[in-house]
Amino acid sequence: MRQVFRLVGAVCLLMFKYAGAQDITWAEDVACIVYSHCSPCHNSYNNPNAQFRNYQDIHSQRLRIELYVNTGKMPPSLTNNHYNKFTGNKSLTQEEIDIIKAWAREQALEGDTSLTPEVPVYSKPVRTLTDPDITFRSNFVLPDTIKDHLRRCFIIPQGSHIGKNIQSIEVVPAYPYIVHSVFIYSEDLPYPYMLDDKDTGMGYTSYTGTGSPSSKPIYGWTLGSKPFHMPENLRLHVDPNAYLIVQLQYAEEGAGQVDSSEIHIKFDSSSSVRGAMTSALLSHDVNLVNGPFEVQIDSSKVFHEQYNVFNSMTLLSISPKAHNYCDNMRVFARLPNKDTIWLLKIDDWVADWSEGTYFYQKPVHLPKGTVINAFSLYSNTNSNLHDLYDTLETLHAGLDDHAHVDEMIFHFTYLPYSAGDENIIFDTLQHKIHHLGCAPVHKVTDIDDIETNSFYMYPNPAHTTITIETSELPLSSVIVYNSIGKKCVDMLNPDHEAKTRIDISGLPAGIYFIQINALNHSQIRRLIIGN
Repeated sequence: MRQVFRLVGAVCLLMFKYAGAQDITWAEDVACIVYSHCSPCHNSYNNPNAQFRNYQDIHSQRLRIELYVNTGKMPPSLTNNHYNKFTGNKSLTQEEIDIIKAWAREQALEGDTSLTPEVPVYSKPVRTLTDPDITFRSNFVLPDTIKDHLRRCFIIPQGSHIGKNIQSIEVVPAYPYIVHSVFIYSEDLPYPYMLDDKDTGMGYTSYTGTGSPSSKPIYGWTLGSKPFHMPENLRLHVDPNAYLIVQLQYAEEGAGQVDSSEIHIKFDSSSSVRGAMTSALLSHDVNLVNGPFEVQIDSSKVFHEQYNVFNSMTLLSISPKAHNYCDNMRVFARLPNKDTIWLLKIDDWVADWSEGTYFYQKPVHLPKGTVINAFSLYSNTNSNLHDLYDTLETLHAGLDDHAHVDEMIFHFTYLPYSAGDENIIFDTLQHKIHHLGCAPVHKVTDIDDIETNSFYMYPNPAHTTITIETSELPLSSVIVYNSIGKKCVDMLNPDHEAKTRIDISGLPAGIYFIQINALNHSQIRRLIIGN
């Protein structure tokens, strides 16, 4: 989200010219992708202000949609699934991305409407988990104003679940369009109760997990997630003295409403099941190789953490934790035989879009002697979204909501290795099942990658104007979108001049996307507008 494009010197751009794009239509190709991957969230229940129901809905927003798909913001998934497969994979294939890009940038034809798949029908979410042991209902009155997101924590006291392990979890949002995500933690220290007592309302607000360093992430839910069930004979271990904390992240649209979302949890007290433990195997205060955790003003630093595996284990999930200064993260295991297994790769970390706990489709066996490594880049610069309205200070480690602290923690849920763990399966789905089994009819073929060193956009960050310049591909138009995809500037360049200046003085500070169109080519760049 906060990558800096240094455009003073030459920058290599990839620009595409699509062959066969004239055959792609909404009816035969794009509708199938939208109904399968986009409409499950963009419908009357989950997102009534941005519904994707028909050609007219998509055609009017095609460049915005193409922008989000091309930059990887939609469907929302931070992880790079080329390196390891997680459950609930939401990502598009490259073929699907190319179809949307080509259709949106070319003629965006509707095609033969009789060939359009039937429009999916959605209903209000209801509970499907039978006989849950705990049903938590938020009953929380949201404040009249929510800036960006609100994260509210609610404590579930100890009760009949003491000494039991979790078998299933289901989240039923009352209003899916305002509940962005739900995280569940276990905790055995009283600090969250102290935070709860200080807050006069129901629950308490914390933007950095529960606000307690000893809380363990158990489960994460985001819009579209299915009920969670542990495989047969496996359960999520809950410490005997622990209680649970539920954190709900609310969107701005929820301001002033009453949320009554439900979280249902089913336990298992059987002694014959294996309980998977959760621990912070990697943490900046224990495992940092190149400490201290500190980043000076106007600088960036890659931090490295290591953990030595002393007893063979089977990893079930990984839960990364970082604030808004983190740019990217890579976690991998180096086996005793020197082979490498990727455990997590996030190229563009955005804390608000984290899915919390990522379960592997197939658990990962790490033999004794394995070394787990984590590398994360942290940027303490004005181009960082978190700092657009702040004065820079030295960044250091910290848990609270203070503006100039961050963390680098990776929790893992794991089992002591047992023969046959390689056969455990959480999910076999490699790609989301398409609506009514549909498939795009056409393909985008012969994508010509044109490399050029002659595109320049400067300055970046900018304040009042930006200049876009090229010497090889005459500019035809430039479109500026804000971070939520709203068109802010649409400037035609009918004379196809090689250099143009754009006035941005009327735009507030923030992150923007610039779509540069040059003849049959299009390129999207990111722009920082400062105060």
